[in-house]
Amino acid sequence: YFDIGCDESICFVVPTPCSSRKISLPVATDGDFSEEFRSISYSFDPASLSKETAATFTLKTDNIDKPYLFIQKGLDAETRQYYQFDLLARDGPGREGRARVRLTIKDVNDNSPRFRNKFYNVSVPENQPNGTLILQARWSNPSLRDAFYIISQSVGPTQSSACPQLAGGRERGAESGCVATMPFSFLNIRENPIENFAYEYPQLTADDLDLHYNLSYSLDPTEASEDVRRHLRVTDDGSLLTTEEPLDYEKITELRFSVRVFDGNFDDTAPVHLRVLDRNDNPPRYRESDTKPFYVTENELPGDASPRFVSVSDPDTGPGGQWTCRGAANSEQAALQFTSVEFSGVYKIAIQRAIDREVEPRVTGTLTCWDAGDPSLTSTYTALVQVTDINDNAPVFKDADRYGCIAAQVEENRRPGVEVVNVWATDADEGENARITYRLISSSSEVSFAVDPTSGRLTTTSLLDRESVDKYELLVEAADAGNPAMSTTATVKVSILDTNDHAPEFYGARHFSIVENSEALIQLGQLTVRDADLGENARVIFTLLSSPTASSFRLDQDGSLYTLVSFDREECPEHRLRVRATDQGPGGLARHTDAEVVVMIIDEDDEPPRISLPAENGTSVRISIYTHPKNALVIRVRAFDPDVGANARMVYKLIAPETFPPRFSIDSSSGDIRVAGELGIVDLRRHTIIAKVVGGGRHNWSDIRVSY
Repeated sequence: YFDIGCDESICFVVPTPCSSRKISLPVATDGDFSEEFRSISYSFDPASLSKETAATFTLKTDNIDKPYLFIQKGLDAETRQYYQFDLLARDGPGREGRARVRLTIKDVNDNSPRFRNKFYNVSVPENQPNGTLILQARWSNPSLRDAFYIISQSVGPTQSSACPQLAGGRERGAESGCVATMPFSFLNIRENPIENFAYEYPQLTADDLDLHYNLSYSLDPTEASEDVRRHLRVTDDGSLLTTEEPLDYEKITELRFSVRVFDGNFDDTAPVHLRVLDRNDNPPRYRESDTKPFYVTENELPGDASPRFVSVSDPDTGPGGQWTCRGAANSEQAALQFTSVEFSGVYKIAIQRAIDREVEPRVTGTLTCWDAGDPSLTSTYTALVQVTDINDNAPVFKDADRYGCIAAQVEENRRPGVEVVNVWATDADEGENARITYRLISSSSEVSFAVDPTSGRLTTTSLLDRESVDKYELLVEAADAGNPAMSTTATVKVSILDTNDHAPEFYGARHFSIVENSEALIQLGQLTVRDADLGENARVIFTLLSSPTASSFRLDQDGSLYTLVSFDREECPEHRLRVRATDQGPGGLARHTDAEVVVMIIDEDDEPPRISLPAENGTSVRISIYTHPKNALVIRVRAFDPDVGANARMVYKLIAPETFPPRFSIDSSSGDIRVAGELGIVDLRRHTIIAKVVGGGRHNWSDIRVSY
């Protein structure tokens, strides 16, 4: 038994020259010695030779008597995969040997894949999640491999009668396009035999007569739009998936593209029309006719106010795009009414009763709409109406009694501007209609009192003397700013209270000075007051009130002010004292007056200057003869003098190094140390610079720091 393999490319079926027409056969051997007995001839066993084999091959021998098959016509593995026959070998006397030969024809890629249908229709519901399987590949010949299954949500009986079907393990094809829908599932054809699958579906089938060549699938880039590339992709195993974004029927209703099949040498494309099926995923929507706020005037009658309109729409199709609406208001006696404008999807919003803004500053009404989808989706529109005010309320005084009177009292001799009472009024309206102004209606008392037009604060405008007039009656008006304005009046009855009505008054000097570092117990001066009262009410006693520096002074009852310590101006240049002058009015009704006394400390030259920069003595500074030419800044010296005026003037000097010509200089005013002349190689060393600051006061203080 011999099994011989032969590549069909030796001689293609297609009309091209055969590269070789010979197929070597096994050679027989004979053990005899004689040439007569060793001569071998070859032939087919007619009983084992089929007509196809006889028509395809001729048995021949070459010049050394080796048998071979001569190919008379092309070999095609897609038509016949093997040939089988018995080969006979006979010697001279007629003895024969027999061998069964099986010639296997090996497949080569000599056929182009072809899609069965010229185009395919696909339907998929919108909003499928990323990764939803839409199609999967199927190779039709000679055995079932994979399949492009059209997968989608079941939306009803949309199966075309022309669609190919799989039933009973066999397939029925159609040359036209087809549409089918089925519940989404991932179908593994090997694990789920087709005859056991209950749903029918079309297949995107590619026929390829070759036997052992894998097909790959992709989107045809020449026909793939941006939407196709964004939503769909063909994976390595041939599954067409949604990616990135789910398909939205309201944005994309269909996609047209082509799927390419490729076997390594040949390809084919099939146009696909993918329809996106609408689902009820949108509730009814609302659009107002005017985006401005909705206002109606208070107490406006129905029919006088301009209505508003709101339009209702639903982007879904079918029952999901059909809606029903019902209006509702926010009170038992509805203020708003929704009326449908016939056949337009528009609703008119109008008031149906007068509205009192003080009771209902705003009213709302709702329009609820639901579509006919399954399940039904509902949405609600809320209309908000602002009620604008009219001036229908007069101001009301808060503290007035039922007779319209307000009682008040004030002590005599209070300085002008003292608040007597706040005649506050309210207005139930809003805006300008509630903005209240106050005024005193003309009377003889106007010279003593005034009312703030904005706050209603009633104050005195002159000194009141109870011994002259003990009560006043004032007529106050509160008016709003409406058009026309509304007003109310109230009578204010003011009683004047008697008191020890003259307090001590300071006069004379209250600013004193002393030179710092002076001895203690020096009298700074005498405080003086006057009191218009008489007797005990005019006898005044001085006291020193508590303050941060009060312990450094002594104030006698007669107003004499003394120092108790020696002062340092640099610690505190000024001292502010609070003093009190109290009369001796009887019955605990003494009056007093407080005043501030200022004591200035005069400076003397008692502080030397102090260097603040550099912060440390012995600061090191590096300079270069190449980067620091003449006048280049080496370091800044800064000093301060705690004294003031002429005592705080300072002069900067250098007292080292003493070289000629000098290498460094210092500005006497600013303290900047600079390079005095050109530096050379000889200057490459350490220089000690000593800066001196001299104070300008009479003591001629100085401070010295050293810098390296």
